[in-house]
Amino acid sequence: MTSDDLHGTSNFSTAFRNYWNGRDMAGGSTGGKTLQTNAVILNTYNRFYNIVGNVLGTAGYHNTYASAAPSGTSCETSIYALGWGDNCSSGAIADDTLVATTLMRWGNYDTVSNAVRFDNTEVPSGLAQYANPVPATQALPGSLYLDARPSWFGSVPWPPIGPDVTGGDSPNVGGHAYKIPAQLCYENSARDATGMLTNFNADRCYAAASGPAALKR
Repeated sequence: MTSDDLHGTSNFSTAFRNYWNGRDMAGGSTGGKTLQTNAVILNTYNRFYNIVGNVLGTAGYHNTYASAAPSGTSCETSIYALGWGDNCSSGAIADDTLVATTLMRWGNYDTVSNAVRFDNTEVPSGLAQYANPVPATQALPGSLYLDARPSWFGSVPWPPIGPDVTGGDSPNVGGHAYKIPAQLCYENSARDATGMLTNFNADRCYAAASGPAALKR
């Protein structure tokens, strides 16, 4: 996940139940990139974000939990890169310490901690404006917009990703993530040498929907 400071900054965004390994797999299983290889990048002026219930990082590659401007270290191999004016460095745009201090993190698994973190100090409950109280529970909803499992989800467990998920088939993340239907579709479809799909057919990838998904009201 990247929120940069060149194309327009943002505030108050929420990331919920995602699996981001932070690596570009075009170069093989170990990834082809060595720059901007963080699971979450929030550059200068991207404030008041909520990162909740996610699975983050690549075991054996990421070695630092967070690198926060202006004094963070091992930034390119950190789970979080926070508040930098440039990518993992100070640049023409000023660094921003408020990115880190206004960020809410709750119930995320990361490969550096090798654990799910429910840490009260990572909830910005003491802010003078837009404070977020520490949640009274560690229980998370299955979705923020669906009331129930959508019919097209097939046999993939629901919810597929999160701190309360066990036995997942994505390796080296503590069992907290299953491959979602879109990933399974890509992996099981014909691809050319560059990895582009050559014969996509949605009917072979997704279970037939019996009706619209039940939305939260």
